[in-house]
Amino acid sequence: MTKSAFKILVVAAAEAECKRLHRLLSDADEKGEWTIKWTNYYHAAVDHICAKAFDVYLVDIDLGDKDGIALLKEAIDMGCVEPFILLTETKNRSRELAAMGTGAMDYLIKDHLTAEELGRSIRFAMERYYGAQVIRWNENLFRQLFEQSHDAIFLLNENHQFSEVNPAMEKMLGQTKCALKGMQLADIASSARQANDLLVAFMAGESVTDEEINILSSGDEEFHCLLSLSRVKDLTGRELIYGLLHNITNRRKAERAQRLVENLSAGRRLTQYLAHEIKNPVLNIQLSANQLEKLVPATANTYLDIIDRNAEKIVQILYQLLHFTDSSRFLFDNIDGQTLLQQIIDAARDTLLLQQVQLQYKPAPKDFQVRADRHQLVKAFQNIINNAIEAMPANNALLSVSVSLQQNTVTVKITDNGKGMDETSLSRLFEPYFSTKESGTGLGLTAALFIIESHKGRIEVISNLGTGSSFLISLPLVKASTATASTGCSC
Repeated sequence: MTKSAFKILVVAAAEAECKRLHRLLSDADEKGEWTIKWTNYYHAAVDHICAKAFDVYLVDIDLGDKDGIALLKEAIDMGCVEPFILLTETKNRSRELAAMGTGAMDYLIKDHLTAEELGRSIRFAMERYYGAQVIRWNENLFRQLFEQSHDAIFLLNENHQFSEVNPAMEKMLGQTKCALKGMQLADIASSARQANDLLVAFMAGESVTDEEINILSSGDEEFHCLLSLSRVKDLTGRELIYGLLHNITNRRKAERAQRLVENLSAGRRLTQYLAHEIKNPVLNIQLSANQLEKLVPATANTYLDIIDRNAEKIVQILYQLLHFTDSSRFLFDNIDGQTLLQQIIDAARDTLLLQQVQLQYKPAPKDFQVRADRHQLVKAFQNIINNAIEAMPANNALLSVSVSLQQNTVTVKITDNGKGMDETSLSRLFEPYFSTKESGTGLGLTAALFIIESHKGRIEVISNLGTGSSFLISLPLVKASTATASTGCSC
């Protein structure tokens, strides 16, 4: 339909009045493209409005029991946005104000109405209608973009408080729009100082585009985000700040995982090289000790035995170094997860007791199975638990171990109240030979990572300086059908 092709409904009680209006409309229709229909029934007009059958409604204000203003009110209640032009016999200021205040597009006096005036009124009404339609369409489009965006979007008022947030931001922060209104960016940032500095820089005219910032949810979950700010104005000309938070947490996790894989691979090559280089000199030492045993007095045998035993220990260490990243030696089987975790806890009890560490253990709510090499998995968890124990203070040390089940995975969360780690230490945590402890070899967590990944699991670490660290170890569950088959159950 073009802007000139209108469908007009005339609502008038008297047939004579309808014919006169029809004639005026025909004279005003220069191109003969208007479709005109008449009804003298209020309820019939309501049905037409409900069906959105017409583009313009030309309504006589006097319709008997109910007037044209009542029809306009009912149409608006039904969601009608098409223009209404009301007609009356004589000029009545109060009626005119009531009609225009209700939402009439125009108010015309029938006594001296001409075709030119009526045509101009209809064309003006339709131009305004089309303009409003474009505005509504744009509003709806931007509202959808705002509400359906996967990125968190917000508006800050002149006091730099949240005045509007989208559903993605509510979901990320775990808070409702009402709860967030009145809060500031610093209230949701892990570093309030950084958030305030970025806002101050932005107000001073500096660009804030894709600036990295960490955001905390109501449940203290940390999200790595890219923050962008820009200026917008509302209908009153008031300046607001439009903000966008692009969540890159998963990207950061993927990058960290890739770095870990690369570090593990580099460490494996270095370990194998060193083991091979050291192995031959140690074997020469053993052979030389054996030969000396035949040449020196018996009194020297004690020292030769010491040399031989320690050389053998070095050989065993080298053997472990050569094969600690060799998953082909793992013996996988379906094992009971509750029993496995209890074994891990029991293995740590002596160390916990000696170090005076309080333990809080929350097992899984029901039984489950994992496919694993029991010995290797226990060793991996022991390395992680020992690392947590060593990170905690000498007194008031608390280790928390909790187990949760999802649809396809089990997650073991090991949390300490130690000193925590900075970003640099966290990024290098699983790097071979990296350790913040003076006596640390830097291989314990590397081996744990390799074992967990060999079990098709993953490790996520959350740490904050001064408050401690959490290791989240996730492993795939054995499906019920697989578990039943492995036990030989015939039911």
